[in-house]
Amino acid sequence: MEEAMMVEISLATFDLTQSGHEKLKDTGSLLADHMLGFKETKQAVIESNAEGISRLNQYTFQEELGRGSYSIARKAVSIDSGEFVAIKVVDKSKLKRVRVGRFGNALQGLRMEIDIWRRLHHPDIIMLKEVIDAEALDMLYMVSELADGPVLTGERECVPLNQATAIRYFCHLVRYLQHAIIL
Repeated sequence: MEEAMMVEISLATFDLTQSGHEKLKDTGSLLADHMLGFKETKQAVIESNAEGISRLNQYTFQEELGRGSYSIARKAVSIDSGEFVAIKVVDKSKLKRVRVGRFGNALQGLRMEIDIWRRLHHPDIIMLKEVIDAEALDMLYMVSELADGPVLTGERECVPLNQATAIRYFCHLVRYLQHAIIL
């Protein structure tokens, strides 16, 4: 029978040094700083051309990055800053028709996901910058940082984590989520 491990969870976060040892990192006000950078927009100015939507507010659309059942992800550039971003274009009318357990419908679930995502601020998590949700439109636009690089698809070979490492990673995750007021 395996021995149970008791793990204390606190609001601190840890960094791994190059030698593999943990050191305490001051998290300061990452949550407040990040939420100040998040923007929710209720108006959308859309310009179209023969190929479809070419511009949304200050963003000019470029190539398609991916497609799902209810959304399309497109690369875009901000006219204001020149920064490249990813915009997920979600069909709200389709999501409203999909019933999901205790959340009612998939659109309500997406709104919960957005609420959580906008609170997260970490170098390894893509930041949600803006949500454009005009009531008159059937589309919701989620603007995030662009993860430029190769797309990771398919199965990859990996070695399972040993129990001590898995517990350490899990504790880091719980500490961060607790700090971000998600748990």
